[in-house]
Amino acid sequence: MGVLQYAQLNVGVALCIWAASGVVSISVPVVSLIYICLIELGSAFPYIGIINSMSVKMSTWVQNIFTVLKLLALLIIIICGLRELGINRETPGHVTQVFNAQVPNAAQIAESFFQGLSRFYSNYIAEEVKNPSKNIPRSIITAVSAVIVFYLLVNISYLTVLTPKEIVSSAAVSVTWAYRVIPTVSWIIPASVAISIFGSLNGGMFMLGRLNYAGSKEGHLPSILSMLHTNHLTPSPAMILSTIIASFFVIPSDLLSLTNYFSFSSWLLIGLTCTSLIVLRYREPDIHRPYKVFFPIAFGVVAVSAFLVLAPILQSPKVQYFYALLFMLSSLLVYIPFVHYKLRIPHFDKVTCYLQLLLEVAPTDAFEDTKSL
Repeated sequence: MGVLQYAQLNVGVALCIWAASGVVSISVPVVSLIYICLIELGSAFPYIGIINSMSVKMSTWVQNIFTVLKLLALLIIIICGLRELGINRETPGHVTQVFNAQVPNAAQIAESFFQGLSRFYSNYIAEEVKNPSKNIPRSIITAVSAVIVFYLLVNISYLTVLTPKEIVSSAAVSVTWAYRVIPTVSWIIPASVAISIFGSLNGGMFMLGRLNYAGSKEGHLPSILSMLHTNHLTPSPAMILSTIIASFFVIPSDLLSLTNYFSFSSWLLIGLTCTSLIVLRYREPDIHRPYKVFFPIAFGVVAVSAFLVLAPILQSPKVQYFYALLFMLSSLLVYIPFVHYKLRIPHFDKVTCYLQLLLEVAPTDAFEDTKSL
């Protein structure tokens, strides 16, 4: 819905942005993988948080089950939509003439990409993947390619039944589609939406917890966040923090704007990350790289990032983008004294020990020492 809305109801442009978002997202995680491999570069909410804190196997099992159910729901939408397209005597005009609408400007295209790319974000769990230099690129290329096909077919199914204006004005497009196409069993789609949301949140919480965990191990966050539960061996403190932060982020009602500002910040960081990769290639050409990306991809990602960050600011500046940038820069107030100069807060070690006892966690060194015995 967000992609079509920012594309000025231009169906052709919206479908192209969906496909391009998937193609761009394939390249970005590969560059991010190098970012992880190179040492020089660093590296339902409450219920979902409990699942991820209790067991990695439980979390992955839940994710697999809900992914299968989600794909089955999407197949229902695709098959029924294609059937409607086949039995209709007259194909809707917005399907046959997909580019017959107002062409969006550069800023609107960038904001459409923000909406599309937010559906393709990868993960940061390379540390828990076997043979990540081979398995992560394979899984990313396979999964993202499948998601591109599913998204395109699902959107075509929606457009077969609904007009672009109906899609944009609908609070839940899939539910509106279900009432129109399969009214007798329309309850299947709302249930499937709930399943899809739960599965997506489970995967997102799994990823975000590992991100905080990795930041803590690098010394950028309090050490308590890099500790593991003594029984379940999960980063439960990092998961609890992620659950709390995510709960606050869903309070605003304008999720489209939230996605835009979050994507703006993310793509600014992605551009800076890939720029650092390019600099390292020239400064450290002989460093060992478990995985080496095709170098022009890094330049391509920097160019895409520059467009996505600069286009909305230059063509239709909004004060919210300034707030997002200011929020990111505010992290320097914490980084400079506590990470760069390594200042320590008095009695903070006592607070860490108390939290260790309360959460039943221990540093990862304790588990590594046990394995070596």
